Amino acid sequence: MFAGGIKGAVGFDSRCSVYLLDSQLMTSGETEKILWDTAFYDNDSNFDLVTNHRFVAKVAGVYHVSAQLTFGGMMPEKICKTLLYKNDVNVRLNKVNFYLANSIYVPVSGDIELVVDDYLEVWGFHDAGIQRSISSYIMDTYFNIHQIA
Repeated sequence: MFAGGIKGAVGFDSRCSVYLLDSQLMTSGETEKILWDTAFYDNDSNFDLVTNHRFVAKVAGVYHVSAQLTFGGMMPEKICKTLLYKNDVNVRLNKVNFYLANSIYVPVSGDIELVVDDYLEVWGFHDAGIQRSISSYIMDTYFNIHQIA
């Protein structure tokens, strides 16, 4: 069980939720890996917060994955992307082209089949022309993985 006493899908306990405690600067025009540094919960110790900043499956199955990056202080008419990678291959992507200067929330989600030792990572991209930060607030920037089958 995790905070609040809620269990995962019946019979499946592999799940975690991670976020950034400290914001992460990203260079314009480069796709960069998100360096998750804090676990809200990680029932089976699947997430490497120190070296690879990724989820590694210990149990084969289908996992519901959701991630969101919040890009701070973006310029008008610039692109932001949240990308989900499985074993170094992009499997999900959401791209936002914002028309006002502001913080931009870019979520991505899906159900992904994993075998033992498959891994998931989140990467981000923006083309603001200068460095921009990824928000560190748990409600703004997160990566959740829950086994569902």
